Amino acid sequence: MSPSHSDVLARIAALCRKAESTDSPHEAQALMAGAQHLATIAAIDLEVARRYQPSHERARVLVVEAVDIGQPRKVGLRTYVRLFLAIARPNDVRVTVAADNTRVFAHGYDTDVAVLRCLYPSILVQMVAACESFLHDGTWRSGTYIDRTGRRRLVGARQARISFQESYAETIERRLFDARARTVSDVDAGLDDDPNAAGFIHDSGASPSRPESGGGLAELALIDKSAEVERFFRSKVSTRATWREATAVSAAAMRAGGVAAQSAVLSSPRALRGSPGVLGAG
Repeated sequence: MSPSHSDVLARIAALCRKAESTDSPHEAQALMAGAQHLATIAAIDLEVARRYQPSHERARVLVVEAVDIGQPRKVGLRTYVRLFLAIARPNDVRVTVAADNTRVFAHGYDTDVAVLRCLYPSILVQMVAACESFLHDGTWRSGTYIDRTGRRRLVGARQARISFQESYAETIERRLFDARARTVSDVDAGLDDDPNAAGFIHDSGASPSRPESGGGLAELALIDKSAEVERFFRSKVSTRATWREATAVSAAAMRAGGVAAQSAVLSSPRALRGSPGVLGAG
């Protein structure tokens, strides 16, 4: 029998504790990939169980959960939302955003939203700390950018902060998608040799063999799950306004943000104890 989702969250929490004690950027990267690997394995396992055994003991529920990002007019809310989206997308969670960026609404399976709540506050704390360190260093002060009127201006602290955090979030999203893709590929490769390699549960009348379409079982299971979430999302959201991310203008800050995100680790697992996250820290 595959582990329960609470067991998976406990294992992610263990990665958090280990991450807190490491000073190695390489180990930090491995821990981040490991957390997303566990999240993807759990998502595949639960989706395949749902498809092949309707009476599965841990039926998932599609939910809408509100998460407060910060207080009105707080500096950096838009990039905090960008980070939330960067973690939500690789975990099949759709998001709507309040007009003032103070709150988001996560749409998806309860298990995926729980993973999002676990990862977001940890990565947010590190993004804010890394950004403050970069701003204190002051290397961004000599940079310039072209404003909307065509004038060249010096980069200010606000532009540097936005550029750093936008790049940080973009890099985090890419890393999590890469970790997800590797996990799906590894699971499908294992299923070619042993259908039970991933710990999936199947009823006696269903076959987990590779479908004729050429996609692996794990890949197609996540595609199906994503489609279910999309249908649920469209049934709940009537407006189609598009949220826009902030504009990054500082090349130096963007480079620094990307480098910092490569070393991001999972911090304190407060979300496992029911906290909505570090909302307004920094």
